[in-house]
Amino acid sequence: MNRCARPGSGRIRYLSALAAALLLLAGSTGWVLAQESPPDANTGPQFGEWGPDRAAPAPQGPVPGTDAPPQGRLGAPAPGAPAPSAPAPAPNVWGGCNYDLSGGWQYDGHENSPWPFDYHGQAQVTQYGQWLQNTESQAGSGAATNYYGRCNGNTIRFDVYQGSQFIGYQYGQVAWSPRFGLRAQFNWVTWDPSSGQQSAGTESWR
Repeated sequence: MNRCARPGSGRIRYLSALAAALLLLAGSTGWVLAQESPPDANTGPQFGEWGPDRAAPAPQGPVPGTDAPPQGRLGAPAPGAPAPSAPAPAPNVWGGCNYDLSGGWQYDGHENSPWPFDYHGQAQVTQYGQWLQNTESQAGSGAATNYYGRCNGNTIRFDVYQGSQFIGYQYGQVAWSPRFGLRAQFNWVTWDPSSGQQSAGTESWR
């Protein structure tokens, strides 16, 4: 995703757009996630041990010696079919993360500042216990953004990269929707590597 920063328009506009997005989400899915805001200042990567060209901190998949429980995620149930039951959190299987987040997701995002901008595309997540690597490909432009981070319980924190260049943070929560299965909702903030100008927005995965 091309998150090129432009001159900011202020925290009030950001919060108003976020509130509107959460109200829309509540109306369409019946659930809202409590959101954690990423840092306002660029202090560099949070996960020095995990990033581009670094070996994963743990083996891919569940914790060695454990078996991943069955878990549904994508797609609404067929008309008339009962809603799927929520999977039991399995932090012992995923190194402290409650769920298996690996695989393909669809995402929709909105840049709130400095200028309103909607985007969408495909996300591909690889999971190493609680550690996550995500590559997003934006529809239309084909722009790719890479994420390296960690899941703890229902909380996800990412460092955001363009290529090998660190550009920001993305924080979110994952939860189970009786209608749609696992969903994730994020707040993000990035800085242009050349100018330092900031952009901020929200993103949802399904």
